[in-house]
Amino acid sequence: MQEGRYISYGGGGTQTATITAGGLDPASSPSYQTVFSEEYNGTAWTEVNEISEGRIDCTTFGTSTAALLVGGGTGPGSPATVTSVESWNGSSWSSGTAIPTARQEMAGWGLSTAGAIVGGSQDSNPTMTAETQEWNGSSWSDVATRAIHRYNRSGGAGTSNDAFIAGGQSPSPSPVQYSDCVELYDGSVWSSGPDMPTSRELVGSADSLNTGTDAAMIFGGYSPPASPATSIEYSDNITSASFHNIEVTSLTGDGSQF
Repeated sequence: MQEGRYISYGGGGTQTATITAGGLDPASSPSYQTVFSEEYNGTAWTEVNEISEGRIDCTTFGTSTAALLVGGGTGPGSPATVTSVESWNGSSWSSGTAIPTARQEMAGWGLSTAGAIVGGSQDSNPTMTAETQEWNGSSWSDVATRAIHRYNRSGGAGTSNDAFIAGGQSPSPSPVQYSDCVELYDGSVWSSGPDMPTSRELVGSADSLNTGTDAAMIFGGYSPPASPATSIEYSDNITSASFHNIEVTSLTGDGSQF
């Protein structure tokens, strides 16, 4: 990248066309208010027009030509956590529709016309939220509450009606826990999914751009006393099970695997 930074979560796009912005750069002044924005074309990073409001702990989703940068923190102390949203049109950032409640360190996924954010915290008032807020291209709405409150960037990927969230940090049970739990979202409610092999927070996540959970993964993160170098792919395919009855509409092969 052209400008080093961290605590800038997510990006809009794919491995060959991505936009990302914000983050913390200790070398800049003030370091919390990083406004840098860069595009990746599959080969190199290029600086593009900056965001209007520098921030860390924000989340970004969408594509390299149409993305949203949501929430985050602008500095230590009140009113550090913000509700502001910025929209990317492929050449510049502009103010978008604010989220209903200020938050940072949340997970997010989707497109600029249909996405969601979940979880997070407020820096100036250290409280965690389990709320999910969906974006329909023009407004935000509260849609569901997760079973477990968590913050510190749990990984999220998928679509507005087929997504998962994994890892993060939860204050309950005490003491603070680094989470290995996974929850699944179907567009209406959250349900428990299979636990990850290792607990971790501050993770990265990726999917195949609006294809749901079947092509998604998380990677990196922090799991005391080390930072895992491993990536974990999520699969919603059933490889083995026992059924009393099963009804199918199509079957490939001779059925011997059953």
